Amino acid sequence: VCSSDLTYPSGIVYNSATHTFYYTQQNVVWKTSKTMTTATTFASAGLTKPSCLAIDPSGNIYAYDVDHIVEINTSGVAHNITSPGSFPQQQLGDIFGLAYDTSDGNLYLSDPVSDMVWKVSTSGSISAFAGECFTPFNGTGCEGGEIPGTGTNALIGIPEGIAYDSQDNVLLVAADRKSTRLNSSHITI
Repeated sequence: VCSSDLTYPSGIVYNSATHTFYYTQQNVVWKTSKTMTTATTFASAGLTKPSCLAIDPSGNIYAYDVDHIVEINTSGVAHNITSPGSFPQQQLGDIFGLAYDTSDGNLYLSDPVSDMVWKVSTSGSISAFAGECFTPFNGTGCEGGEIPGTGTNALIGIPEGIAYDSQDNVLLVAADRKSTRLNSSHITI
């Protein structure tokens, strides 16, 4: 294991076609084999502090980078999907997870501070996908818990882990130890 290169990684994805892992550390996206014996820089130009990686079927990598989304192509070249500062700053908390929608190319981000799931369309537009901050506390977010509802009328309890499955579901793991499945075409909790 490349212990010196794996100090405090903040995101990891696996490309099953190439048997390659990609992970983030500081301002670099690293590339390593499945044996994880050596690591090389995959992308660093234009990145500030990438985290929360996702990968599409073509091998392109997506990263949340401080306040915007970056796509890194298979050659390691990064370009912005959303503009820096484009998320609604009055609502954005801290992004803990990123998932790629294989059916239409949207990205989903879990935000446990704001109790929200954000959707980034292929055109780069950002919208609330699920959750609503009903009860702010200490000015930093919402009280946890799940309240049944639809879309942005549903309260999601501290969403952290996020994935997208082959049945068009966004899967969440929440810090309140509940898991939730949201269908990408109709959201009901």
